Amino acid sequence: WILFESGLLFFVSPPAYWLAHMGSRTKLGCIVLLIIFPLYFFGNKLFNTRDSLIIYNFPDVLEQPNGGTKKTQAIQVSQPTKPTTILDNMKHSLTAAWNVSDHIQVITTQDTITESEKELFFMVGHQQFQEGHQFPSYSHIDVLNIRGEVVAAKHFPFRVWTASLVNSTTVYCLATNADTVWDWHTSAYFILFNFVTNQMTKVDLRAGTHSCQFDPHTETVVWLKNRKLEPDCTTHRCPESFTSTTLLTDDIVVTDLLGRVHFYWDSIEHLVYKQHPMLRNITIAKTKQWRGQVDFLHANCVFRDAYGDAIYFNSLSLSTIFKINATDGDIIWAIGEHGRYTMYSADGEELPRLFSWAHALTYRGNSEYFIFDNRGGSVTSDAGTPIETSRLVWFKVDENAHTARVLKIWTPHPNDGARLARINGGGAMMLPNMNSVGVFGAPKKNQLVYVNQSLDTDIRLQVFIKDAFVQDIYAFYNTPQIQLASERFKSEGNEWYMLITVHDCFYSPTARGGKVVVNGLCESFVGTQKFMFAPWWEPVTLKISVPPNTAFNLTVTNQDGIVGSRTVGERRC
Repeated sequence: WILFESGLLFFVSPPAYWLAHMGSRTKLGCIVLLIIFPLYFFGNKLFNTRDSLIIYNFPDVLEQPNGGTKKTQAIQVSQPTKPTTILDNMKHSLTAAWNVSDHIQVITTQDTITESEKELFFMVGHQQFQEGHQFPSYSHIDVLNIRGEVVAAKHFPFRVWTASLVNSTTVYCLATNADTVWDWHTSAYFILFNFVTNQMTKVDLRAGTHSCQFDPHTETVVWLKNRKLEPDCTTHRCPESFTSTTLLTDDIVVTDLLGRVHFYWDSIEHLVYKQHPMLRNITIAKTKQWRGQVDFLHANCVFRDAYGDAIYFNSLSLSTIFKINATDGDIIWAIGEHGRYTMYSADGEELPRLFSWAHALTYRGNSEYFIFDNRGGSVTSDAGTPIETSRLVWFKVDENAHTARVLKIWTPHPNDGARLARINGGGAMMLPNMNSVGVFGAPKKNQLVYVNQSLDTDIRLQVFIKDAFVQDIYAFYNTPQIQLASERFKSEGNEWYMLITVHDCFYSPTARGGKVVVNGLCESFVGTQKFMFAPWWEPVTLKISVPPNTAFNLTVTNQDGIVGSRTVGERRC
């Protein structure tokens, strides 16, 4: 107390004497400054929501979409002191302690597992129901290995929708409370959870629905805002065939972590009023309803391509996907029932549609897309009866020719057609090697299905998740992956080289830093090369300097300090 009072007198006495001998206006200005400065300084420390966000920073610079460079704005932490993996990071705060035996059952798995599959994991937002409740009220994020075993899990007191990795330590998702059955009135949040530090950032996204995407470079979130309209058509402009009733729609919003709006896209204005030439036959159909309300759009997926200055979203009600300009909101193209692009099968046959009531649109780069097609598939039973089922569709868009063409489709075996059919929800993701995973089946009877790159009917892993709702799925590898793309070859004098193909541990919409190191095992040789992992999980091919004849070890480190390795050649020394 003596020290406290002495310090107080030391800091307070001079300003008090000073204030007593100055004019009234000057005195008022100083008092205001003395009040505002502490509030600003301490308030900023207390209420800045970014303080709990921890993202690793690559030592140099991160490539930006506009071609410039800029250090990440997020809080920096030191690199790990020893090689680690994503699963090691997760186990700081995720455990497999909760009893999953009553909820998760492995139906199919393989005896032979490839080396890369041993590194492969699947993450789902496992929404669970309380007794007597119509909708889920809490969740687990579950991480499963290639055997279907839950190796990590984390309880959250809200509904976790699509959970994704922003880096090797942090997961993000849209979260909603079960406080109402109406999305437009729901308490929704953007969640960043760091499983190394167990810290969470929570940003209010009132009326957020289904999907969101986080950009760590700009620290902004693109999300879907559900809106209820009750226009009086006698005094306001109303869409064609729309009378005085309730209308639900979804708008696109981009906000930062402080809740400031950077972009807002009004779906009714752009899709109905403007009559865009890329659209056809868009009306507000009263037959498409959700719990008794006209559901115009029912958007269920949204993401931004910062490199192409575009935002994509998928509409269930319209069975159409849209690409819009991320600056002015203009529609670039629409594909589906209400778009003007011509659609083709893999054999070149013109199609009336590529998908129906689809979910989980993802971009693979190079104008290629992957989607969960809820109602577009059909198989024939042994009795000759057609069965509507769900399927996975991989297609490519040609913006010059205004076409969309199927590359491959995975449709369940006829014996599984009915069991894997799904109307509500559904997820899909294609890996860099073109193996694919999807979430099929009815709500409370979810089926996680993993298939190989041929997309034939053979299933490599099938897991039954019951008494829960799983909206989507996210796959990742434990460490960066390395494939040899050539034998050693000699060029440029006496130097020897090799081509390798690498990709980061997880799917990301932004480029991320990486480093490859070559260490000779029988001779003194060290080579180092920095590069950028491509966005969208596109493979990156590197030309690396290697020893001419002897064995060597390859390590690839991503910007978070996660290390993947591979030995080339036999060590005979």
